[in-house]
Amino acid sequence: VFVREVDDAVREDQIRNFWSRFGKTVLGLIVVGLIGYGGYLFYNHSQSQDAGETAELYVKALGEAKIGNPEAAKTLALVKADGDDAYRAVALLTEADIAARKNDDKQAIALFGQVAADSKAPQPYRDVALLKQTVMQFDSLKPDDVIARLKGLAVETNPMFPSAAELTAAVLEATDGRGV
Repeated sequence: VFVREVDDAVREDQIRNFWSRFGKTVLGLIVVGLIGYGGYLFYNHSQSQDAGETAELYVKALGEAKIGNPEAAKTLALVKADGDDAYRAVALLTEADIAARKNDDKQAIALFGQVAADSKAPQPYRDVALLKQTVMQFDSLKPDDVIARLKGLAVETNPMFPSAAELTAAVLEATDGRGV
């Protein structure tokens, strides 16, 4: 019993010594950790809120574009300015689609090309833009150029494979495999 009491007293003394030496440091680290976590939560929340506002703005632009409202261009410009790289790419794709519907092929091709060449845009958006650009230029491109453009998309693991393979097959069929 005496040994147990001594062990308890020694442990208690060690704990007191630890807290007297390192207590402020431990509490400081805990406070800094909580402040850092709170900052992370605040930043994450503000990013989500900003993304939500940009999404609402984009939906508004789509609605305006659907009814042919000329304000759609201004709203899409706001989406490009306020949004991240993905929203910027989506806004450019939407502008290109609007231009294509207005038979402004030159503008549409340029916008699709801009998205396809943007290394900051997410890869799926770049792939869609390249595919749409190629479709719009299909009749004016050389067969070798079409195949070269779609080479990265015409692989079975790429989601764009069916469309890219179909365009590649159309080029090969049109040329009967000659010169390609």
